[in-house]
Amino acid sequence: MKLYIIGNGFDLHHGLRTSYYAFAAYLRDNNRELYDILESFVSYPTSEKDLWSLFESNLANLDAEAILSDNADYLPDLGSEDFRDRDRYTFTDVLMRIKQLLTEGLLQIFRDFILSVDYPKNVWDHKVELDINALFLTFNYTDTLEKVYGIDSSHVTYIHNCAKSDCEYLVLGHGIDPENFKEDLPEPPVGLTADELQDWYEENRPYDMSYDDGKDAIMDYFFRMYKPTTEIIKQNHSFFSNLRGVNEIYVFGHSLSEVDLPYFIEIIKHVKSVQWTVSIHTVSQADFYKNTLLDLGVQEENIKIIRLTDLMVDKAQQRLEFDD
Repeated sequence: MKLYIIGNGFDLHHGLRTSYYAFAAYLRDNNRELYDILESFVSYPTSEKDLWSLFESNLANLDAEAILSDNADYLPDLGSEDFRDRDRYTFTDVLMRIKQLLTEGLLQIFRDFILSVDYPKNVWDHKVELDINALFLTFNYTDTLEKVYGIDSSHVTYIHNCAKSDCEYLVLGHGIDPENFKEDLPEPPVGLTADELQDWYEENRPYDMSYDDGKDAIMDYFFRMYKPTTEIIKQNHSFFSNLRGVNEIYVFGHSLSEVDLPYFIEIIKHVKSVQWTVSIHTVSQADFYKNTLLDLGVQEENIKIIRLTDLMVDKAQQRLEFDD
């Protein structure tokens, strides 16, 4: 039995504009507010080109303190003659809106982006040799395997869901346990009146309740945008358990990014000594891919590095029909 593990490089090889850079351009044109928030408040290691080169991983680098500081003008001035009770909630409302943009808003427009991607007319020229009777684990949100290769959908597991289906959401996010972002702060006693509660905050917290409520709103982002790989693996227990008969694994177009390594660890638990054939985009990536698999416990003699272009089939083969 063969298992194909499909990543975004597979779609890119076929000419689909599904890169995070393409998403950045789509986002800039369709929701400039969210684009500016991401560009302004998500940082990235200096070794990376920019926010979009490793977008999912960088989602863990939201600078919550900078967002809070940038919106501090919305905090209520309790001593002002112009203060109204409704002003107490403005800061929280602003932070709640930002969180909504960064969570549900981001996931929705990302799905819209995937649905907007067109298949190029020459997609057939880039087809590679695949065993259509194999198992497929795809990290992509497109239905390229079914649409271009005619793979039966029962053979395809969309580990992060498919934009073409009726799934409720797409899985997109960072891989840092959100508990790492929590602060241990004293909690007020139960049963205090509003005035007593305000006095308690003045004595025990450096900021007022409005600030804390706003901070809670934005910190919830890290929980909402966490990719729950452990839970996803549990939900797909039957798929992973059925891999025991696999004797060949092909990894096409996957970056082996850290956020997705738990899935590879789970696969290795269920297969014995098998041949791994991994595609690279550039020769310089070969050592990284090999070393990553070695670190996961794959034997070096079982690792083969190839280019997807090496597997391209005859352009004259019979083409499948599908709707544009």
